[in-house]
Amino acid sequence: MKRVETGARGLDELLGGGLLHDTATLVTGACGTGKTVFCLGFLRKGAALHEPGVLACFNESPAKIRGYARSLGWDVAEAEKKRLLLLVDASSARSGFASGEEHVLTKYAFDDALNYVLAACAKVKAKRLAIDSLSTMLARSDDKRKALFMLSSALERARITAVLASEPLGGDGEGFVEEHLADTVIALKRCGEKRLLEIRKHRGSAHSMHEHAYKISEGGIAVDKAELTL
Repeated sequence: MKRVETGARGLDELLGGGLLHDTATLVTGACGTGKTVFCLGFLRKGAALHEPGVLACFNESPAKIRGYARSLGWDVAEAEKKRLLLLVDASSARSGFASGEEHVLTKYAFDDALNYVLAACAKVKAKRLAIDSLSTMLARSDDKRKALFMLSSALERARITAVLASEPLGGDGEGFVEEHLADTVIALKRCGEKRLLEIRKHRGSAHSMHEHAYKISEGGIAVDKAELTL
């Protein structure tokens, strides 16, 4: 099956060559673990390969996201100009503030958000989609399980490779549906001064079964391929 490069240095080898084409990857982690950086790296790699991408910004404004990208050494303006990247402002509807962005979600309901994001993908013929974050997007739905199945089905029909950022999955079954529907699950976490990455699931492919240290630098996320011994 065709593979898709993640944009995180060292990670593709741990995934058996990369993400599977036209699948959904759930990237979980607490605030500050690098979920947004992961999304940006994924889309940056796509732009470099001339694979258009969409970033649905539910947590922060596109202006802030552009700032984060610049700090990682990527000026997204050129990619936007070439229609290799489209940023959807999905945060203004939640905050109630006016937006100066070209692509703005104005309705708060989950169905409206999903339809708008899919339309944005169609506009640039996107091959990649990142949603930051899935947790915030699902907060717009009264039926989380139904919403997740809608999202999964829509992505499958659109034939898009997606990265879905999410808060850490809890116990007591919380997060089970997200993990079940995702083809790949990657967990980012902090352990003291270390940042650790674990591939919890990679459907239909061999993958590393160990935790690996990773760093965030100007180039984005870099994963140490050596197995971690604690």
